[in-house]
Amino acid sequence: FQSRYAFSNIITGFFIVVFRPFRVNDTIQIANKYKGVVEDITIRHIVIKDYENRRILIPNSIINSEIIVNSDILDRRIKKLIDFYIPYSAPLKQVLSIIKEEASNHRLCLDIRTEDERNNDVQKVSVRVVKLTETAVIVRLGIWSEDEDSAWTLQTDIYESVKLRFEELGIYSPFESAFFLTRKDKLD
Repeated sequence: FQSRYAFSNIITGFFIVVFRPFRVNDTIQIANKYKGVVEDITIRHIVIKDYENRRILIPNSIINSEIIVNSDILDRRIKKLIDFYIPYSAPLKQVLSIIKEEASNHRLCLDIRTEDERNNDVQKVSVRVVKLTETAVIVRLGIWSEDEDSAWTLQTDIYESVKLRFEELGIYSPFESAFFLTRKDKLD
């Protein structure tokens, strides 16, 4: 059994070297389990460094049977989709405007529009209502960034800046009021 396993790793390693589904320094995700930057590719395994600076050794035979997402194979840019849960009581046009403004002005937001799109007033970012639930209006921001790391920073910064702007206007998450009501009922 061990020799068959080792042989499988070697054969898969050969195919990785020949077909190059990823390279050293590519950001990859394997089967929604492992994500990081490829540091080394050997005939038996690959080494990826995750975002907590840990090294993960993944046998090539596992890679052969899993789905691999390569964020860098042709284009490192990422379109990040960021959802906001907005209470029905919030002024929707104002909410959409704030999200668009905060996103468009962020230093990591890429403008990928063509000259023609700019001339036709296509927006740098997209902000759309994507769903109505029982408790909230779900608004989705689509924004481009340079790479995976920038996308994460962009997302966290936008969550913070939008939340602060909403607080100034007295707009709170639909879940906050439900939490406080539930908690108040339990305290009484």
